[in-house]
Amino acid sequence: MSVPSGNTGRGGGSRELHTWKEIGEYLSVTPRTAQAWEQERGLPVHRLPGGRGRVIAYTGEIDEWKRTVPVSNGAAPNGGKRWGRIGIGVGLAIGVVAALIWAYLPRSGPGGFRVDGSTLVALDKGGKDLWRYPIPNQYHYTQHRTSREPQILLTDLDSDGRSEVLVNVEANEPSPDRNALLICLSPSGSELWRFAPGRHVRSPVDEFPLPYRIPDFALIRTSPEAKPKIVVSSHHLILYANQVALLDAMTGRIERQYWHSGALQRLVVHDADADGRPEIYLGGIHNGSKQAVLVVLDPETMDGASVEGNPEYQLAGFAPGREIARVYFPASCHTRKLGQYNVAASLKPESGGIEVAVWDPVPGADHVVHHYLLNADLSLRRMIEGDNYLGIHNSLRLAGFIDHDLTEGERDAKRAIQVVRPGQAAPARR
Repeated sequence: MSVPSGNTGRGGGSRELHTWKEIGEYLSVTPRTAQAWEQERGLPVHRLPGGRGRVIAYTGEIDEWKRTVPVSNGAAPNGGKRWGRIGIGVGLAIGVVAALIWAYLPRSGPGGFRVDGSTLVALDKGGKDLWRYPIPNQYHYTQHRTSREPQILLTDLDSDGRSEVLVNVEANEPSPDRNALLICLSPSGSELWRFAPGRHVRSPVDEFPLPYRIPDFALIRTSPEAKPKIVVSSHHLILYANQVALLDAMTGRIERQYWHSGALQRLVVHDADADGRPEIYLGGIHNGSKQAVLVVLDPETMDGASVEGNPEYQLAGFAPGREIARVYFPASCHTRKLGQYNVAASLKPESGGIEVAVWDPVPGADHVVHHYLLNADLSLRRMIEGDNYLGIHNSLRLAGFIDHDLTEGERDAKRAIQVVRPGQAAPARR
């Protein structure tokens, strides 16, 4: 049965039910009874494409069905002893079949996984193989930057007690036809959806066609009772366009998106102000000012593109960005002398705020790491200077790379973060 088009049977107050549990609760029966009513009595339930077992029902259609097929405490609609005996027999048969299915199918989906070459192997709670999924040809798993492990997330997206699997992959040889992919697999290993990030955007001086790369993604619930969403950060493979997309967890469709002129490679979902509504924190770089940046978004309002002080970096065709704020971290003198960027390299949720580790490059392969502890309102709680900052600064002074000693004024300047609110332009390049 296909999903109906138009509004037939949905009604003015109709809403969607996405699981057998929700359908059963609406009818005040168990999920098994609702499934039986679909087979025996024509309960209007639709199968969604893209994966086994995915259903949707509309309360308006169910209400109309109840008017034509009366249901009371699970009684057979036509009454009578004959129908009662048939109903009992069918019920017993369904119960036996359901018990057998329950005995042999995994009850909670994957409990873990391993990677066997290019194949994802899902494991049950006891570590035994459940199913195998080979990723698309000529692709490889995207790795976590720190652990170097494949970016694979097991999580129960539809609250049915069984875990879906999210897999982040990228092409061995990226091209417009081989973009990065976030793939969602069902608890039984069938593919539910694929999300390909980014699109062709432009600034006054550059164009940003596919492909894009997904450095990070995370699960988010906008409130304790809300259905989960997935937030995905992706950036152009070479240049500075970055998309932050909020996806419907069960379909992979974009609900909201925000664009930024600079790669945002770190992503954390955190309710810093403890109001029950988490924010999206993204760390990376801002190309217009060559500085480390923290972007904070409200998942329910995020939109548009960052407003740039340097118009050359303004992404075209977007409304002004709707953020909670952007925070810019000043680069050290040696980083500016190198012509490089400092970068918000890691984010750590803290009670009442967030910690941002900012890396400042120095000549060679070394760097200095400064830690900024921000309050929930993004004001600076304190800054912890890198323990090698003074030594490296002195070494560069003795080597003639820089021409001054480290002063208290320069140290104070490192604490001078800049918070930019919605509608305000980002700083231009320093």
